[in-house]
Amino acid sequence: MCAVSRRGYRASVADVDALVLGTVNASWRRAIDASTLADCLMGRRAPGEWIEHVRTFFEDVPREAVFRFLLARALPPAAVLATYRAVTREEERRHGDLDTWLAELA
Repeated sequence: MCAVSRRGYRASVADVDALVLGTVNASWRRAIDASTLADCLMGRRAPGEWIEHVRTFFEDVPREAVFRFLLARALPPAAVLATYRAVTREEERRHGDLDTWLAELA
């Protein structure tokens, strides 16, 4: 299985997915899977029915887990940033610097 590595930390893609999805799905009846979430984040799929899951990813998933998910799934930060800006309004963003952080990764 593919591994994600950063500063000596190693986690399998499955472990990263489990961490992210545990947070993203916690408050919702329906559970999104990692591939669907990645497609929504990349703009390959309109969030539609998954919009709250996508917002939860940006607002509630710890930044380190966001980074690992992007790395594990090879998601370009610029595409994810575009989705972030499209699905959230500035006044509702709890992680105000996530915009800057994603832009710096791009």
